[in-house]
Amino acid sequence: MTIRTTRMLAAVSVAALLGAAPAHAVTVDPVHVTVTRVSDAVAVLTATGMTVVNSSYLKLDSVASAGLGGNETFAGDLKIGGVDYLHGFVTDSAGNFWIFFDTWFGSPSAPTGTLTVTLDAEVWDPIGTTGLLADSQGTWAIVGADVPLPAAGFLLLGGLGALAALRRKSA
Repeated sequence: MTIRTTRMLAAVSVAALLGAAPAHAVTVDPVHVTVTRVSDAVAVLTATGMTVVNSSYLKLDSVASAGLGGNETFAGDLKIGGVDYLHGFVTDSAGNFWIFFDTWFGSPSAPTGTLTVTLDAEVWDPIGTTGLLADSQGTWAIVGADVPLPAAGFLLLGGLGALAALRRKSA
């Protein structure tokens, strides 16, 4: 075999191997909603990831107590793929929380902004609870609100003052 033939066979072999290699699909992280509980009835919702289905709503399965349903209060600028939220409510039979949007958003679409939700008659699940979004959209998790730095400072000073008072009392 000549060098030229050997090179040609090597090039054909490499081309065949590259053609047989599987194409790598771009993975999309599904939506994850973080429910930051401010109180039993108030939470701030933020979302990350990308939608994996075309839809006009997000549904957090069993995220709140089953209450009377009704007039939840919303404030914020939550959008998915540039589509604004419209309204939402807790389904009184299962504690599912629905957020409806003005129109359909596509897949994949990224969520932006936040949504502060005050439940009317229901209570958010306890901190540390996790669950699923409907239609294989992703997951949700409930976390606690961070203690603001000034409040943490006052708590520290109050604790140190209490220790000093106890020490003085025992002396």
